[in-house]
Amino acid sequence: MHCGCRRQPQIGHACDSDCAHAKEIFTKEIPTNNENLTLHFKVKDFNAWRTGYDAREKNRLSAGITNGRVFRSQNDPNDLVILQDVAD
Repeated sequence: MHCGCRRQPQIGHACDSDCAHAKEIFTKEIPTNNENLTLHFKVKDFNAWRTGYDAREKNRLSAGITNGRVFRSQNDPNDLVILQDVAD
């Protein structure tokens, strides 16, 4: 593995115990969220739906639902797909 340190920048450099980056990079726990929720549905009026969706952002956050992304069909702007990250 290459840590990106400049002490030995060649590709394939594996840090030794003297490299300050080794402990920082290879032992740092990074929280990951691998769960997601995908919704696909059709709405009657996108603008009305979007107003309600945006108004409920705090509710989604308190439920552990984050990073919502709304996609609309090119052929039918009322046909939606929503991708969201979920805590569990």
